[in-house]
Amino acid sequence: MVNETLRSEALFTGGVSIDLGSRHYGLRRVRATIPFGRLKVDGHQVEIQVRRGVFLPLNLPLPVVMSRDSICVFAKKGPIGVGIGFRTESTVHYFWTYRPGRVMQVLQEFGYKTCP
Repeated sequence: MVNETLRSEALFTGGVSIDLGSRHYGLRRVRATIPFGRLKVDGHQVEIQVRRGVFLPLNLPLPVVMSRDSICVFAKKGPIGVGIGFRTESTVHYFWTYRPGRVMQVLQEFGYKTCP
């Protein structure tokens, strides 16, 4: 486990593919390439978002915040990169990074479940 006195959260910069659940301004999924995505992890929740300064329509349901108990995580190899998948009961979000092993290590230190 993560020593809470040493690390209360971890921040990563990468790319994202966020499922919006329904269409917003014609978008079903928001995608941002590296380095325009951001992942914030702590012992209670994961937050995936697009960094400020990237033009997106207003009123998108961003950032996506998922509690530790509502998701499982898995390594993902995509057509142009590697990353981490975050599976909920209804959808999957992705965070793309050049260091998926490091991100998975931090997620495991914070107690996130790996998908079967």
